[in-house]
Amino acid sequence: MRRIYVLKTIRHLLELIRFIHTLFALPFAMLAAPALASIVAVLILFQPYDVPTGLYISLALCQHDGDDRLIVLHITEAGKLFLNNTQENWDTLQGRLSQIYGRRVDRTLYLLSDDGVPFQTVAHVLDIVESTAITAGPQAVRMRADELNITVRLITPAAMDARCVEPL
Repeated sequence: MRRIYVLKTIRHLLELIRFIHTLFALPFAMLAAPALASIVAVLILFQPYDVPTGLYISLALCQHDGDDRLIVLHITEAGKLFLNNTQENWDTLQGRLSQIYGRRVDRTLYLLSDDGVPFQTVAHVLDIVESTAITAGPQAVRMRADELNITVRLITPAAMDARCVEPL
């Protein structure tokens, strides 16, 4: 009988220790959780994020607002360039773009490249488009060389399937 009494006493002591531990753990948890959340919030707010660099491309949409013809620059797998249906030379592309977009308000170029075209070729075309400036006319006098700002929109296969962009 004495042995059962001792076991019950030990069991009661263990329950008391568990209860005391719960009492002390609860205030610690209630203090530690907001403190930890505050530290995480500060680290997230002041984290030095990298500024994105590279080429900005927007996707072509199935809408066109403007009276100007759509200009589609097509890069073939053979490395040939076509502005709408007219073949262009790599050396004269920048001048041709300057002629076309120098008089336009809406300066959007739709870019279509074949599947086998290397990315370096697409990047080279984007560099040519970005560095195009107005070279002739009265606007060339008033504008700085870097103010043509042609927007490039990438034509995806889904846009072609929906017949959103077709050269006129």
